[in-house]
Amino acid sequence: MKHSDRKRADILAAAVTEFRAYGYDNTSMDRIADAAGASKRTVYNHFGSKDQMFEAIVHELMDRSDVLSDFRYEPDQPLPKQLKSIGNQILNVFSDEGYRDLARVVLSRLIVVPQCSAIISEHSSRINTMLADWMRAAHRDQRLNVPRPELAAEQFVGMLMSFGFWPALFCVQKKGLDVKQSTFVNQTVTMFLKGYQPD
Repeated sequence: MKHSDRKRADILAAAVTEFRAYGYDNTSMDRIADAAGASKRTVYNHFGSKDQMFEAIVHELMDRSDVLSDFRYEPDQPLPKQLKSIGNQILNVFSDEGYRDLARVVLSRLIVVPQCSAIISEHSSRINTMLADWMRAAHRDQRLNVPRPELAAEQFVGMLMSFGFWPALFCVQKKGLDVKQSTFVNQTVTMFLKGYQPD
């Protein structure tokens, strides 16, 4: 990583920490510069404004989900095996603490400024679109009965998020969720297939 890229990453990480601790409105560029060990001029060279910095945080959040490989449908592989692999990939992203820190900053800002929600809609649709394409292929192959793959993808991802994202994001301990990730994914896949496999 180039020095300038490393400095930019340090500034962005400091911004995430400061936004989490003090909130977006109460965090100044001076505070971020101090936390990053950089001059104010350096901060402004990388990010022209606090809004641009927030936008960069959103894009960083989106980039974290890009580590997911394409959910390529394999006609010769069992559906449970493929869905379990997909489910674990998604939860591995959600369970990364760096990803959660970014998500906390972004969501806290969206609550105050809902107009920014358009920025995050692209992020949330990436995973669902890949999964919907996988389900559409399985539907064409008559191995699933999913006339509305986008809805089915939303349901599948929603179940995963209820376990591996929302409770941890808000530091909530939910009784009954003290199971291994693999167990939850297996049960989710079983329930999903019971609803969408042809009779």
